[in-house]
Amino acid sequence: MNDNNIRSYELVYIKNPLVSILVPVFNHPNTIFHTLQSCLEQTYKNLEIICLASATNQKVLNILHQYEKQDSRIQVFASEKILSYQQASQDLITKSNGQYFIFLSSTSTFYKNAIKKMVEMIEQLTEVIVVSERPSLKDFANWSKLKQLFSFKHANFDRIPKQFVLNEVFDWSAMLTSKNFYMSLNPTLGSNGFFDFGLLFRMITNATHFRAGKFAVNKNQKIHPENMQQIFEEKIEFYLHLIKSTSIWLSQINTFNVDKHDFIKLRINMIKNLFSTIINWWLLFDDLTKKAIINKLKPLLDHLISTYKIDINTMEIANKRALIKFFS
Repeated sequence: MNDNNIRSYELVYIKNPLVSILVPVFNHPNTIFHTLQSCLEQTYKNLEIICLASATNQKVLNILHQYEKQDSRIQVFASEKILSYQQASQDLITKSNGQYFIFLSSTSTFYKNAIKKMVEMIEQLTEVIVVSERPSLKDFANWSKLKQLFSFKHANFDRIPKQFVLNEVFDWSAMLTSKNFYMSLNPTLGSNGFFDFGLLFRMITNATHFRAGKFAVNKNQKIHPENMQQIFEEKIEFYLHLIKSTSIWLSQINTFNVDKHDFIKLRINMIKNLFSTIINWWLLFDDLTKKAIINKLKPLLDHLISTYKIDINTMEIANKRALIKFFS
C-alpha cells in the first residue's frame, strides 16, 4: 500500500472494535421486535444498538423502550418531528459511538453470526467491508474483468462478486463502514436515506483497503399485510432513485473513468429489476390496493419509460405479459 494514501485516523487500529447497529424505525410494530432480537442474539457482543423513531408513534416506542430496559447496549431516541430517511440515517450516524457502523432495516434481521463474520475480516487500515448473497462461480470468474473495467488502483478487492456492483441493488445492511472514513468523505446521503449507488461507488473508489465476503447477512421477515403496500412503494421509489443516479454518473463520465456503455447497461439491469419487483409483488394485493398503487406509481413509471425510451414489448424479462397488463 502507498504510504501517501494513509490518512492519520487509519493509524489507529483496535481489535474487537465497538460496532454501532443503526436502526431507523418507521412504523413497523409487527417486525421491530424480530429485528432487535436478532441484534441481541449476535455472537459478536461489543455492540451498541441505536434506534430512532417518531415521538408520535407510541406503539413502536413502547416496544423499543421495553428492549432498552432489558439490555444496556440499546439506546432509543424519539424525534419530535417527522424525519425523512435521509435525516434519520444521518442523525443515527452522528449519534453512533462505534469505530464501525452498519444499518439494519426495521423489517429485517441479522443472522446470528453476521457481525462476527464481518469483524473477523477487519485488518489494520480496513475502511469498508461488504457482503452479498452467495455469489456464483461465474461471478468470481468475471471479477478480473470487472476490476480492470473500474480501474481500482489502490483497493484490496479480494472476494467481491461481479453482481454486487453491476446487478444487485445496494443493501445498507450489507456494509460495515469505518465511521472516521465515512466522515472524511463529507458525504451526502441519497434523498431516500439509503446509501445510494452513487455513494457506494464513491466509497469504493476512495477506500484504500476494501474487503468483501460471500456470506449472507440479513433476511427479510414476513411482512404484515398492513405494511405490504408501504414496503412495495418504498422498493419502487428506491429503484427509481437508483436509476436516476445513473444519469448523474453519465453526466460526469470523466470523473468516474468508466465506459459510458457500462453505465447504460447498469441502468437497463436496474430497470429490469424494477419491473421484476412489480410483477413479483403485484399478485399479493387486492383490487382496491392495486388501484391505489397504480394512481400513485404509474405516472412515475410512465415518465421513466418515456425518458429512457423503453419498449416493454421487447424487454427480456420473465412474465412479460403480466408487466404489459400492469401498464395497460
